Amino acid sequence: MATSTLNAETVLALDIGTIHTRGLLFDVVEGNYRLIASGTVPSTVNAPFFDVSESVHQVVLHLEEITGRELLDRDNQSLIIPAVEGSGIDRMAVTISAGSKLNLVITGLLPDVSLESARRLAVSIYGNVVESIYLTDSREREEQIDAILRAKPDLVLMAGGTEDGATRSVLSMVEVVTMVCRLLPEGKRPVIIFAGNQRLAERITKTLEKLTAVYSVPNIRPNIDSEDLDAAQHELAEIIGLIRSYQIGGLEELYKMSGVAIMPTAYTFGRMVRYLSRISAYGKTVLGLDVGAGSTTIAAAQRGKLMLSVLPYGLGSGIAEVLRSGTLESIRYWLTQSLPDDVLQDYFWQKTLFPASIPMTEESLAIEEAFTRHVIQLSMRQAAKLYPGMGTSFEPIIVSGSMLSQGVSQSRALLMLLDGLQPVGVSTIALDINNTLASLGAIARINQVLPAQVIEGGVLLNLGTVICPACEEKPGRPVMKVKLEYESGGSVEVEARQGTIQAIPLKQGQSARVQMTAYRNTSIDLRSGAKSGGFRVNGGMFGVIIDARGRPFTLPSSAAERQELYRGWNAALKKGSA
Repeated sequence: MATSTLNAETVLALDIGTIHTRGLLFDVVEGNYRLIASGTVPSTVNAPFFDVSESVHQVVLHLEEITGRELLDRDNQSLIIPAVEGSGIDRMAVTISAGSKLNLVITGLLPDVSLESARRLAVSIYGNVVESIYLTDSREREEQIDAILRAKPDLVLMAGGTEDGATRSVLSMVEVVTMVCRLLPEGKRPVIIFAGNQRLAERITKTLEKLTAVYSVPNIRPNIDSEDLDAAQHELAEIIGLIRSYQIGGLEELYKMSGVAIMPTAYTFGRMVRYLSRISAYGKTVLGLDVGAGSTTIAAAQRGKLMLSVLPYGLGSGIAEVLRSGTLESIRYWLTQSLPDDVLQDYFWQKTLFPASIPMTEESLAIEEAFTRHVIQLSMRQAAKLYPGMGTSFEPIIVSGSMLSQGVSQSRALLMLLDGLQPVGVSTIALDINNTLASLGAIARINQVLPAQVIEGGVLLNLGTVICPACEEKPGRPVMKVKLEYESGGSVEVEARQGTIQAIPLKQGQSARVQMTAYRNTSIDLRSGAKSGGFRVNGGMFGVIIDARGRPFTLPSSAAERQELYRGWNAALKKGSA
């Protein structure tokens, strides 16, 4: 897919997080858009600056150093927009994950219909659902009002009523919210978003706009049997970007320079996962995983249908919510060192205070790896509860996040992913090493060619193709046979045994045909029960990996035994890169 150089644009993408601000510079190279430079600096969204401008300035200076291209004017203060004689940029896209989480109250009619749809819409942003009100709520109206007041919501998300459906019941919910707004002082009132029966949208807006900011988005439950979140998610993302521009210094200026809405990182990440599902030749569910400091984003999509969940579990400020959701034993399960509770708790609270710190010892690295596994598993479980049809079989799996892309070796990152996700079937696992996916999703609004060409250009690092059979056998028993026939000539045949990981070398740029045969008590595809199959595969960092540890697999209770197992599994993966 070639691009005319007459239409070529230099595009700058900025992603502003709580810990880091990232800059990505894209331009045309030999007729196609490519990522030409990336830079990361500490964010200045928090104290002492409380303004993103300084970190944006620093990351742009860093990109200038890398490329030798002038991006700022002679005073080194302002971006040159549009580009002039090889200097500056033509377009800019901004995404943001920084900022305190928004407290949300959701309202609906039936708890398992419109209220559940409202919950799924609510978890697509960086927020916490702190209260829910519905038609069959047993509490008196005064109790409902008191509950909302105690929750101190930043935003009230109202759903209910199919198109041209219920009106009186929806208006009853509106009366509760109206009373809440009247009881709160100006400046403390929540923003209202109405995502219900559009026949009532104008009436509800007129009622509430005298008290607070009101937005109407498309009905998320147009009829009783169907849910449609796409349009509402897009508009909600723009609203959240607008709210952030009021809350965070420097964002409004970036909005003026870019000319397009600032979008939440999670939404644009999900947008790219949805795009990849539309172009997928396999028709399987594409999975995107982004593990951040304050939250973890799970984006699963099949044929353009997106299931987006932003969970409040992270490796920095999100640690507190993880600890509230379970016990230390759940984390200790993954530890390869025997450590007392007080050591673990001290490490986690220190990490909460200093989220940018990196592990400096084998002990701290073991804690972070165990915690990352737990966060991934916890996030996947919560996402599966929200979207029961998500399943456990994905192709491909695309992963972002500093811990996985830069914090550990790629073989250890792959092991963490296999442990946390525990996919079933055949999956290609790719690492978004420069955290480009969310930025590409934002750029798609201003340049639809660029994201497609950058993805085609190999911005994602293929870790390998993983075969994960579902098997019920005793440890050490054979579960399947895999034969790899290289297109360049020659073949390799291996027999996988229960409880093991094996890797067959297949370097990047090479291709082969894989033939699989599962034995008794083993299946390759849970849905179809398939026991054999063949497919063409492209090479990756660790070739073709067979994870025959079972689903779910169990680890020994001894930390020393776990450490020995992981040493062996890590060594097995490295054989695939030989």
